[in-house]
Amino acid sequence: MKTSALTLKEFFRFGRENLSDQVLKQLEATSNFSDLRKKLGQTLRALHWPGAFDLVIDSLGKLLEGMDLFHIMTDAWQEDADFKEFSDPEEYPANETVLVPLANHAIRSEHHPALELLLGDKPLGHLDIRIELTLKLTGFILGITQGRIESIQTGTLSGAGGIFCEGVQLIYKESGEIEIPGKIVCSKEKEPVIT
Repeated sequence: MKTSALTLKEFFRFGRENLSDQVLKQLEATSNFSDLRKKLGQTLRALHWPGAFDLVIDSLGKLLEGMDLFHIMTDAWQEDADFKEFSDPEEYPANETVLVPLANHAIRSEHHPALELLLGDKPLGHLDIRIELTLKLTGFILGITQGRIESIQTGTLSGAGGIFCEGVQLIYKESGEIEIPGKIVCSKEKEPVIT
């Protein structure tokens, strides 16, 4: 999509400065973090744990930075049975674009990425991440051609969700309404086809 993407890092305003000391202590107490601390202590005596811990939090921020909210929405629409009907070439010819209004629409998604931790090429472990997200959309209109989302006329968006690492809730956020003006044109090579 050609847009200035709204990433999950921006949506959640994720950064070490927004994580409470209590949450950071709970995270450090998990078994994977304890194992990581031991492995680092055996490997690099000069590396101080607080610095390594900050690098892990920064890496989680980069992971969230790579998760675009509009891609999450198009992925959800691709899986939604209500939108699959638009891939029928007999009902919806290739030269026609169908406009599908989403007056009030909700998307619930859950993601399970993992952070693989390496020291050079040596694996140190991984951290399980869970992201829960509920989005409420008003006034969006999808332009669908040949079962493919070609464009999204935007409207307002609000949402809520949380980020968990190793079962510890790092952050929970509820947004107010966010006005997203304009139209998003989706790239044919990169956007999912509704099948």
